[in-house]
Amino acid sequence: MDAIEYNRIDDYLLGRLEGDGLTAFEQQLQTDMEFAKRVNQQKNALDLLRKVGDFEMKKEVQEVQDLFEKGKQSKSLLIVLRPWLVAAASIALLVFAYVAFQVPTAEQLFNSNYLAYDIGYGNRAGSDPVEMKLAEASKYYKEQKYAEALPIFESAQSEIKEAKLLLMTGITYLELNQFDKAQASFSQLVTQKDPAFQYHGLWYSAMSYLKAGDIEKAKNQLQQLVNAEDENDVFKQLEAMKILKKL
Repeated sequence: MDAIEYNRIDDYLLGRLEGDGLTAFEQQLQTDMEFAKRVNQQKNALDLLRKVGDFEMKKEVQEVQDLFEKGKQSKSLLIVLRPWLVAAASIALLVFAYVAFQVPTAEQLFNSNYLAYDIGYGNRAGSDPVEMKLAEASKYYKEQKYAEALPIFESAQSEIKEAKLLLMTGITYLELNQFDKAQASFSQLVTQKDPAFQYHGLWYSAMSYLKAGDIEKAKNQLQQLVNAEDENDVFKQLEAMKILKKL
């Protein structure tokens, strides 16, 4: 958690967020499980401060914390502080360190980074039966009815050899926790080196490994994304860098 997010959550918990900022915060709280966990952790930290002393003294504690972080604390300052304030400052520093520096789990990284790729086949009048079926499967895919979409994607594999179908099939396997089959699809994508979807294969392979709890294999795929060089943008390269820094 960076300082900006820490302060934003602090403002929310202290009732300082208003208008669009408050609305956006509450929406994120409902849709982002990882963010909701961080908010709850910070709320617990404030609850600890309430137990130590009056809630209004939190501002004083923050000033003490700032002095410690900047290396400007002095012996005289500590002498004049009441014992309960020193204790509160210590608790605040310990809880802040816990929230800021804990290593996220594979599940947390998956939940905060995964999103099924928005792609599909259009339902064109006069198209052949396979394309009509794929349009139906795309509808299921967008509605997150992956069990209904999967048999159509699988049956189309013998008819259509293209990267988009491989990607959608792999993501569908991932959503249904069929990790080996998902990895087979993503591996084919990477091997094909299709300029449109090659790096999608690496990214979703990493996501599949995270969901399965295999951090080392996920790191390998993410590192390949980070190392990739392309005259066009590499899909999710920045996100891969951020995840690797947390692992």
